[in-house]
Amino acid sequence: MLSGEASFVELVLRMLVALLLMAPLVWFVTRAYARKSLFRVGGRSLKIVESISLGPQRSLIVVEAAGRYLLLGLSTGRIVLLREFSSEEWGSARDGERESARDEERARESDQVKE
Repeated sequence: MLSGEASFVELVLRMLVALLLMAPLVWFVTRAYARKSLFRVGGRSLKIVESISLGPQRSLIVVEAAGRYLLLGLSTGRIVLLREFSSEEWGSARDGERESARDEERARESDQVKE
């Protein structure tokens, strides 16, 4: 009976070792896919372009799909389309954002020079 118990213990130990060896691989693969943020749905690519958290379980995301940009509001159990942008509209909005950031930086620099 001792040999049966020993083989069972050996089997359990081998299984635990196999699980311990596989766990880092599973973790690495899931992290790699999460960072990529690229999904295939019905032959189309969806890409999360930007996201921002608005609080616990609430966020805004911009998704690129078939050359369109979708601003989505996410909360627990809900996804709401807030606005749809064409590639041109999204590009001009991004350019305007960059220009606004440059203007703010210039204003801060001129305020520091005045002091």
